[in-house]
Amino acid sequence: MHCVFLRDALEFLDYPFSAASVFPGGRVDARLVQDVDSRASPPEVRLKQGEVLFVAAPQRAKLAAFATALDLPDVSRPDAWAVILRPWSDPELDESDDAAALGGLAERGITRAEVEDLREILQPALAAYCTRSGLWDRADLGLFDALAALSGSLAGPDFCLPQSEFAEFYRQAMEVAARG
Repeated sequence: MHCVFLRDALEFLDYPFSAASVFPGGRVDARLVQDVDSRASPPEVRLKQGEVLFVAAPQRAKLAAFATALDLPDVSRPDAWAVILRPWSDPELDESDDAAALGGLAERGITRAEVEDLREILQPALAAYCTRSGLWDRADLGLFDALAALSGSLAGPDFCLPQSEFAEFYRQAMEVAARG
């Protein structure tokens, strides 16, 4: 996953997620960018149409400089996906802590039932993803990790969703990210 920073566009190369607008590579005009989060892990580019695209962590400073040069907001936002994936990043998660976090998501329009459905879809792939990648006890699982797990990256091909199912999950994941 590599990004080339042009004067007024981003060119994504070897983008890993088949449902992305830039898969396997593509250019995004800066006018289509809503904001960036250069501090996220991995750094994010949020498009005005709601899609979140990722930039490799070593390119964090270049993304921040790109945003500054084009007067794009570089924001840090709460990550709904970190809450959704908390059972895998914190295996000793306390039910009351989880309930409080889920209450925060509900305030943003993400219901407990929706979170439970997402967790059920993700459970087998994310368990394998965390085990095979050594990410257990990692505090910052997020949208990228959910997509990577269901695309077979690190979790393995047994957990790769069929193309049409992954495209539907990708769409839903972006919508949840926008509300979060």
